[in-house]
Amino acid sequence: MRDTSVAVVVVRDRAGWYFINRRALWRARYPGRFGIGAGGKVNDAETAEAAAARELREETGLDGHPSPVLAFLYDDGAVRHTVHLFDIVIDRVPIPNCAAEWSASGWVPPDVVDRLHRAGLLSPDTAALWDRYRGTRPV
Repeated sequence: MRDTSVAVVVVRDRAGWYFINRRALWRARYPGRFGIGAGGKVNDAETAEAAAARELREETGLDGHPSPVLAFLYDDGAVRHTVHLFDIVIDRVPIPNCAAEWSASGWVPPDVVDRLHRAGLLSPDTAALWDRYRGTRPV
């Protein structure tokens, strides 16, 4: 199994709500599960910081400078990647659904993310990053 790197940006507004998405059902990995923010693979010769800004722009249309939070190795036996976790706090704006990635998306308060997590509806790597993120940021 090859270790890849991914950059994930948790997007939250000044009131503490989070931008979440539901993975499209045709996706090979974790179809129909929920994710937080925007993210994807760090390309060759690309820094995690550059990948975070690129994924944020590609998936949400937002331009910004996400702040690094932490990095960790995610390995569930089928998927292994180094997760570079970032966040950005913005004024809440409508974010169009990225139909190439998600079947739905929108803003929710943190208790909804917690409920999705408890119900097992977050993608497994998102659940792992949410657990770590909660330990570093107010929710």
